[in-house]
Amino acid sequence: MPASSPQQSNQKGAIRHTFDLDVSDISVRRRLRSAGLRSRIASQKLLLTTGNKNARLHFATQHASWTTEDWGRGIFSDESTFCTRLDQRERVWRLQEFRPTHRATAGQMWTAISDEWEQLWADQAFVSALYQSLPSRIEAVNVGDGEMTLY
Repeated sequence: MPASSPQQSNQKGAIRHTFDLDVSDISVRRRLRSAGLRSRIASQKLLLTTGNKNARLHFATQHASWTTEDWGRGIFSDESTFCTRLDQRERVWRLQEFRPTHRATAGQMWTAISDEWEQLWADQAFVSALYQSLPSRIEAVNVGDGEMTLY
């Protein structure tokens, strides 16, 4: 059997630690597979440039005092360009049917994101939770000096 990558070993070790299990890597791998999970290469996030970090930090600093009510009066109208690519390979465990099946153009991606957002927007509790989370998201950007956050 091929040796596990350091990332896979860390994930399995984390599973053993989280659930306080005294089992081997092979046992963890076997149980994950029996649950329908397979080891796959993780999708990669693009790293933030210095300019992105500075812009994020500037925005977060300007809006640090905003309340949930302030955010509720805002209108979010920007569009983003998305670029997806793999820079380095990291293994993850996921259900096999969740693998991306094809590449899409920017227009197709935007249509898919717009359709998904319309479904999410229909759930007002979800939308309300997003607005309520904005002050802590802004704080996380400020604390992290514009770096990526856990949100």
